[in-house]
Amino acid sequence: MAFVLKDRVRVNSATTGTGAIALGAAVANAAKGYYRTFAAAGVANGDTVPYLIEDGANWETGIGTYASAGTVLARTAVINNSAGTTAPINLSGSAEVAIVLTEACIATLAEAQAGTSSKLLPASLVNVARTWTAPQRSTPVPIESGTSMTADLTLGQDFDIAAYSHLGTLSFSGMASAIGQKGCITGKNASGSRTLGYGSGANPVGSSSAPPIPPNLNDRWRIDYHVRLDGTVDYSVSSVGV
Repeated sequence: MAFVLKDRVRVNSATTGTGAIALGAAVANAAKGYYRTFAAAGVANGDTVPYLIEDGANWETGIGTYASAGTVLARTAVINNSAGTTAPINLSGSAEVAIVLTEACIATLAEAQAGTSSKLLPASLVNVARTWTAPQRSTPVPIESGTSMTADLTLGQDFDIAAYSHLGTLSFSGMASAIGQKGCITGKNASGSRTLGYGSGANPVGSSSAPPIPPNLNDRWRIDYHVRLDGTVDYSVSSVGV
């Protein structure tokens, strides 16, 4: 099923030993407050949750798998406990079990961006295909035309040369932090006889020389680029004359 987080879930458990936990009634007292059961919070059969067990002075955190039949939580992966190990604690028969997001479950920003963290979710739940439900797009970054123009790849992936009366040399910057980035640069000629040069580190695909943009008035053109592993840029030019 799914990895889920639910608010205000804390139940009693009369389970003893180190195995799966039978979940009882929701905790309700003046000192701790009033909570919900797993089922009342909407946890479905087969869902996984980050849990906390408190049993006197002993505690345990981990990832558990909920089974609605028998109302049981399996201790799928123990992350930490009061003894400083990853072994399940031996329950006394008087424990409380809650859904909590603990420090050990949360990946750092760098880990999340790199996709290298084993925290938060088991690998079996992370390595799954994702389906986009809406078009993925960004607003083009404007570039003012002139004798020297720069597409700063730290600002975005798509660009539009905003004033087309004069074109000179187009350079790319920020490639070191944009490895693997793909995008395009669009333009339209406001007058005839337009030419465009390219700065160092920009290499045309399939040619030893820079491909020309269309030269005529109102011609539209697009530069598609890709930042290589070595930080250089491969590009190609496509055009439609109107």
